[in-house]
Order: sequence, then structure tokens, then C-alpha cells
Amino acid sequence: FPFGNLKEVLRIDDQYWREWIEPVLSGRPEGRRQLAFCQGFYEKLCEALFDYKPETGVALYKILRDENFTQIIDPDTGIRSLLFTLFNADDSLPVSALRRKCFEDCVSDNDLFELAVLAQLCGKSEWLETIILEMLASSRDYDKARGLQLLGFSSDESSRKQLHNWIETYGRSWVMNVAQNALKNYQRNAWAKEWLVRFTTMEDRVASWGAFRLFLQCVDRRYWIWERDFVETCTLSEWKHDALTGNRGAIKDAIKENEKKLKGKFIGHDIKNDQLWPWVKRV
Repeated sequence: FPFGNLKEVLRIDDQYWREWIEPVLSGRPEGRRQLAFCQGFYEKLCEALFDYKPETGVALYKILRDENFTQIIDPDTGIRSLLFTLFNADDSLPVSALRRKCFEDCVSDNDLFELAVLAQLCGKSEWLETIILEMLASSRDYDKARGLQLLGFSSDESSRKQLHNWIETYGRSWVMNVAQNALKNYQRNAWAKEWLVRFTTMEDRVASWGAFRLFLQCVDRRYWIWERDFVETCTLSEWKHDALTGNRGAIKDAIKENEKKLKGKFIGHDIKNDQLWPWVKRV
């Protein structure tokens, strides 16, 4: 049945869904087999439970997160679909606590970036803003740095103003370096938008194609946040529409290239092998 009806099944009779998840939650072998063969179904069930029985949804989420079965990945962002399940869910105390745990578990700029992209794609920008404001208000430089980095990964115009205000107000320190780098991260997305606008509006084909090539030098996964609205609101000639559609793979390749450094850094520090930074969790 369609996913839209799955929530209705949960409401009709608890017996059905409890029989589906009991072997999984208990860790029995048959539950592991069910997950291995029906993981997509259980992720959708998890999403429905987040809204119907949040505590049970959280318990199922943790098992899906930790099991080493095939991971279902969003084709555009490369982010696990399970994380979309969490961020698409309605707000509740258990769900909010789990999202907060995702933030606290971030140990690289790439982790923070994916969190920011998820929040914006899933309509949780207010949640992201709340985290940012809490971090900036903290007395710990570590928290301030995380908040500034998240500002740089935002697509909202207010984030640019906040970063400018921070840089103008506070003195030189390693946190200031984080703020300046965050501003560059914000500007990269702004330039991606600008070059794509020029691609769509320039009449000269050579100049237009040059703008598209410059767009590829700036684009990152925030493109998927504004891509649909952008395409729907602009008028494209036939060749530009074909160029944008036909180069979707090139856009994804450019995104990977432009984001490579994010995995090797965290709030202004290089992540090096065999070094245990304060934020790295001991296994």
C-alpha cells in the first residue's frame, strides 16, 4: 500500500505494526532477517511511527541507524534516507532529542554541513536557527565556532548579516577565523546562485556557458535546497533547459569536488589520523 496509507494502518489497529517491529526491537534473528530484506519498508514505518508513537519510532530508528545492512541513500544529496525520515517527522520531545543528538555527534565540517542541508531541505530551518542562536550565546568558544560554521552553511540572507555583524563586533581569535571562513562558505552558495542566474539570463551563448562553468566552481549540496524553485520561476530557452538537465551529472561531480575539504576539517582544525581531539568520541 502507498506510504500515505501507512499512518492510517497504524491508527486502525496497534496489533499489526507491533507484530512487524517486535522481532526487530527485541533483536531476534528473525528481526534481523526482516530488516535485511525489508529495510525500505521499516524506514517508512519508522517515519510513520515518529508521528504516531514517537518513542517507538525513536527505538526503531536507532536500530536502523546502527545495523550494518544496505544503506538507502538519497540520489542527489548522498545523505542517508533514514536521516530524511528523522528531519521530515513532526516535532515531538523524543524526535527533537534525537535531532539534537545528531548535532552533538558532528565531528567534522561535513557532518555540520549535512545537518544544515537536511534541516533546510526538510523545512526545519527554525530548528537550525534555534541551534545556531544557542551556540552563539554560549560561553564556550567551541560552541560559538559550531554556531558560526552552521551560519556559513545556511542559505538564508539573515545568516550573511549575522556573520558580518560577528566579524565587525568581535576581536581577533581562532573563533574569528572560523567566522571568516564561514562567511566564505556562505558566499560560495550565493555565487553559485548568481552564476546560474547569469547563465539563464545572458543571451550570448559563449558568455552564458561561461557563467555555467563558473557556477560549477561554486556549487555545493545547498543547490538542491533552491534548485526546484529556481527552475520553476525562470524562463529557459530550449538549449539552456537541455544543458541544465543534461549536465545534472556534471553538477553532482562538481559538488563532490567542491566539498572534498569538508571531511578533513572541523571548526578551523585539520582532522588528522591518530590524534584524539576533545570532540572525538572514544570507542
